[in-house]
Amino acid sequence: MLLHLRTLDERAVVDSDRKAAIMHFTTAQACLPDAQPDVRTGKPNCSEQQKKHGALHAEMVHTIAPHQALQDNTDELLELAHSGSSVRAPMKANLMRNKSAARESHARIGHNEGDEAFSGFKVNLNFTPAPHTDVKCDSHSNEREALQKEFTAEFDEIMTQLITLLQQYVPTDISFLRQHTTLRDEIHKLWKQDAKTDGEDQRLQKELDDLRRQLDMKQSALETKDIELNSLSEQRRKLEAMCSELVHIQQDVHFKNDITQLLKQANTNILLLLEQLQEQNAQIKAALETSVQQSCRIGELESAKASLESDLRSNQQRRQSEAHANTKLRELTDMVQESHRSLVTTNDYLLKELEEAKLKHSQEVSQMLKNYQHLKKTHSYLLDTSKHV
Repeated sequence: MLLHLRTLDERAVVDSDRKAAIMHFTTAQACLPDAQPDVRTGKPNCSEQQKKHGALHAEMVHTIAPHQALQDNTDELLELAHSGSSVRAPMKANLMRNKSAARESHARIGHNEGDEAFSGFKVNLNFTPAPHTDVKCDSHSNEREALQKEFTAEFDEIMTQLITLLQQYVPTDISFLRQHTTLRDEIHKLWKQDAKTDGEDQRLQKELDDLRRQLDMKQSALETKDIELNSLSEQRRKLEAMCSELVHIQQDVHFKNDITQLLKQANTNILLLLEQLQEQNAQIKAALETSVQQSCRIGELESAKASLESDLRSNQQRRQSEAHANTKLRELTDMVQESHRSLVTTNDYLLKELEEAKLKHSQEVSQMLKNYQHLKKTHSYLLDTSKHV
């Protein structure tokens, strides 16, 4: 989990207290074994060791005064973690180097001066949470929470060990330790705020996904309405074609009506002609009765009569066929009128359904626009809140 320590903050952070603590611990442990007993008293020369200790403190503070980044200190902690060493048991090379430095130091400063030099070294640690990433699913969020808990536990353990070591080896006042305790509390607060922000982002992401799904449903409904409108337009074109055919049929009916009128006039003319023929036949009979001399013409008149009767029969047959054709035309006309009435009612019903569909479509479009405006306002509000955060 220590490998994730670098990703918590990408800026340069003044974290020199870890470096100072590590160097100070090795220096203090290097000085302790060299405490030689006083020749005169047989006791360790405490004042001399305290002076050397204070000199090494002052030299250490002046050497590490330049600010270092969090990444360098993290690398040292990672090297210590991988190598199995700790700040309580430093490596042998550092111990020998600090021993030689302690022997060669001839500075004479008191223990209080070392405390002042170390307390003058101010530590400021800026901590920012890891950059936010969109949570795609619950498994990722659970894994992130587990990593956060694991890192928090390890970081608390490291801070506790560091504060314990500072209490044991660093000659400083309790305010420095309180500052680190406050720093740990601030880090916990920042982690909690980051978790709350992640939860809020998850909720807003879910709301945005719901709005997107609703928008997709509305778009699919609009597509179905477009398909229905296309089918209605196709039906309208078919109805227009049927209306044009109906107009042609009406024209044919008018033409047939004209033909029927002409046939009726022809029938009346034939009847008049028949009456005239009958009158002529009566006149001929009268002439035959009155004139015996004209007996030679009787055969011709009878043949003429037979021809006239055949003409009359043919005219009657023609009249019957015309009457039959007229009845068929009348039935066809009734059928065409009935189909025309059904087409008119169907057209009115389809037009009514089309108007209802248009009204419903306009309402849905207005509702969609309202939802889009609401979504736009929500999105802008989220952007503003994210900028403020």
